[in-house]
Amino acid sequence: MVRTMLEKLKPKFWDHVDVAAGPFHHLFNFRRIWKLAFFSQRALLSSSHFHNRHRLQSHPEFHRVEMLLRTSRLVSNTGGTISFFLPGAKIGVGLHHEGQQLSKT
Repeated sequence: MVRTMLEKLKPKFWDHVDVAAGPFHHLFNFRRIWKLAFFSQRALLSSSHFHNRHRLQSHPEFHRVEMLLRTSRLVSNTGGTISFFLPGAKIGVGLHHEGQQLSKT
């Protein structure tokens, strides 16, 4: 049961051996590259987790202010994106309607 679950989770490249790689076979060792990326990511995530937990426990008010700043930045960026997109969309719709009018006459 456990073995079949592990086989389903195992990536297809896990047992890949590139016989045509020649002297550059170390560049195609996908298992080694994947392990390196996986464990590097885990180390960064755990470090970030412990740092954030310590920061939140020592400065709870800072967390509230930071969340408000992030929310206001998100709202501001969303407004900027919409205001950038709408004029282009209006121009595109206007050209589309003008094209239809020209083809009818």
